[in-house]
Amino acid sequence: MIVEWNHHLFSSDTVGYPWHPRATYIPQETHDDPLAHYLHTMDERGVDRAVIVQPEPYGDDHTLVLDALARGPERLRATALFYPKDSDAPRKLEELVSRASWRCASTRIAARRCISITSAMPACARSGRRPPRSG
Repeated sequence: MIVEWNHHLFSSDTVGYPWHPRATYIPQETHDDPLAHYLHTMDERGVDRAVIVQPEPYGDDHTLVLDALARGPERLRATALFYPKDSDAPRKLEELVSRASWRCASTRIAARRCISITSAMPACARSGRRPPRSG
């Protein structure tokens, strides 16, 4: 089995999938249907499964990743991204866990330094998943 573990999806539909105001970059290559394009690429290359990484241009809006997971539940897992200084981040994480806990492989905190992510533990505990390790 071949698993690609780091792929980003970018949509040309910036109304349905808008760039985050804090985006550190805007990608030059986008697709009308990025998942269909990627699944085709996976098939061509013999990739069985993949981890879709929540890209920074979408910030903590996981709409595109969630839509991809819904369309490719057998082949895809994903990561999530949250901002450590966002007081609403624990609620956003809890909402994401409630919608797609079994499909999220990891959570990234968008920060320039190491931080504690103990606020993620209650949401993970309620979902039955183990909290991420710090360190």
